[in-house]
Amino acid sequence: MLPYFSRSIVGLEIHVDEIRLLHLKKNRKSFYVANVAYIPLPFDAIQDGKIKQIETVYMAIKNLVEITKTKHCLTVISLPAMSVIMKNIFLSERAVNPFQEIELKLKEYLPGITEDLCFDFAKINSDKQNEVLLVASRLEQLNTYVAVSNEAGLKTKIVDVDCFALMRSVIFSQQEHIEAAAIILDVETTGTQLLIFKNKEILFKQYLGRMEIELMVSHIKRAIQICLTTYEHFQLKTIYLTNGFHLVSSTLADELGMNMILVNPFLALEKSVYLADEKLNGLTSRFSTSLGLAMRSIKG
Repeated sequence: MLPYFSRSIVGLEIHVDEIRLLHLKKNRKSFYVANVAYIPLPFDAIQDGKIKQIETVYMAIKNLVEITKTKHCLTVISLPAMSVIMKNIFLSERAVNPFQEIELKLKEYLPGITEDLCFDFAKINSDKQNEVLLVASRLEQLNTYVAVSNEAGLKTKIVDVDCFALMRSVIFSQQEHIEAAAIILDVETTGTQLLIFKNKEILFKQYLGRMEIELMVSHIKRAIQICLTTYEHFQLKTIYLTNGFHLVSSTLADELGMNMILVNPFLALEKSVYLADEKLNGLTSRFSTSLGLAMRSIKG
């Protein structure tokens, strides 16, 4: 099931080479895709996860808002995983105010970071009840993403991380058939997002630049080895491919000895009667992360 949220929500992915907007609505019976749209960005508009050309990004979002008629819609945006700090930490067993405890020990948890940070945390699937995942972002970067979205006409409700949204979309697409542990590959012309998860917890993430299949296989094998030596033994048999169907050949799965499943999370959703089949079908993989953002729980 989709989580409960407002009847109208926008997932906005500010990607390195384009901005993607997906509008999800709820009717009496189900959720449906009301609209999708994207606008390409110049190659240097966003670098290392930082918005370098604010006016360019602002105008792109503004145009998308006008095209999709989503002005003032509640919105979930994403920060790129490459620019977010993630770390498993242990809170004291008698922690009354976890946020306060983390804030006091932030420099201890993240040594060497001198910039102002914004952080959040979540309980992870661990036998140790006081273990949490700390997620932190540079405050200046987060404020820039929120400001450019809001000034373009949207109402930012939640800031997520693209890798979590991507995993959420994959899990939704597979429903009860999702593997307990698997690899997610989001392959684009500009690079590849590589995730390894177990029990809905991301164990490994890496952003790979453009590369040949042989080199990608090498990186994936290394990632698997890191996970197997760092975490309790588990099996990886499946790759969920969310993008780049035309960029990744069957050689990848053969070399790794794994099954490859092409993910289309939109098959489990309805679409607006005004949204042409060919438009949605041709863009489904491109909007996997945007859908994962729109699916983020929002009450009220």
